Amino acid sequence: MGVFVKKIVYDIGFLSPGSVIRQTFEFNETIEFPLVTGKIEYMITEDMLKPDSFNAEAKYLKTPLLDTAGIMKNIINVGTEGFYFLELPSDKVLDQVVIMPNDVVVDIFCVGNNLLYSFYSPTKETISITAKVIDDDEGIKNELLANLKDIPLRQYYIKRSLASTKEGLEKERFVPDVMDVEKAAKYLGISKKTLYNWASNSKIKSLHAGRLLKFKKDDLDNFLEENPAVKKKTRRKKK
Repeated sequence: MGVFVKKIVYDIGFLSPGSVIRQTFEFNETIEFPLVTGKIEYMITEDMLKPDSFNAEAKYLKTPLLDTAGIMKNIINVGTEGFYFLELPSDKVLDQVVIMPNDVVVDIFCVGNNLLYSFYSPTKETISITAKVIDDDEGIKNELLANLKDIPLRQYYIKRSLASTKEGLEKERFVPDVMDVEKAAKYLGISKKTLYNWASNSKIKSLHAGRLLKFKKDDLDNFLEENPAVKKKTRRKKK
C-alpha cells in the first residue's frame, strides 16, 4: 500500500557553499509510491523509473538553502498528488516549520547520516515551507535510528518541529511506554546503578526482553506515586 503521485521533487541541501541540488521526476501516469518507515537507502528506486515512463531533471539551484537570517523559504510546485523531499546536511534538523496548505502530510526518515523530510500534497499544486535549520543538539537522528519502527516517536518529532504545535509539545516531552535502563533512570532522576539495585531487590517492577532489562512507564509512574521522596528529589534535580 502507498500513496499515488505524479511528480516528485527531491532537494539535497548544503550549508557550504549554500547550494541545493534539485532532482525532479514527472511521471507520465500516476504511480503508487510505497509507504516506508525508519531508515532508507534510496527514496527513488529503479522500480519506479521504468523506461519512457517519466521525465527527469537535475540542477543546482541559484538560491541558497538559507537566507542571510538563517531561514529556509521554499515554494515548490509539485502538482496535485506530488511529493517534496528535503535532505538536510548532516546533523541538522528543521525547527519552527510553517507549511501551506494545511493538508500537507509531513514525515521524517533517516538517509545515511542525514535526516530526510517528506511533504505530500494531495490537493494543491504548490507547497510553501518556511523553517529554521538548526543543529541536532538533542540527537534526534540517533534516537530515530535506534527506534526505526517507533511511529509515535517519529510523529512526535514531526509535530514538535511545526511552529503551530511546538510550544505545547515542548512542555511534555515524548516518553515511550517501555524504557531501557538509561531512559528509565533519567525518567526517575536516579543513577543507573541505583535502578539496577532496586530492580534486583524487587523494589521496582521490571521485565526482561532477552538479556535486557526494561521498565514500563506505568510501573515507573506507580513507583513515583508510592515513593514521594523520590519524586521530590527528581523535582529538585530538574530545577
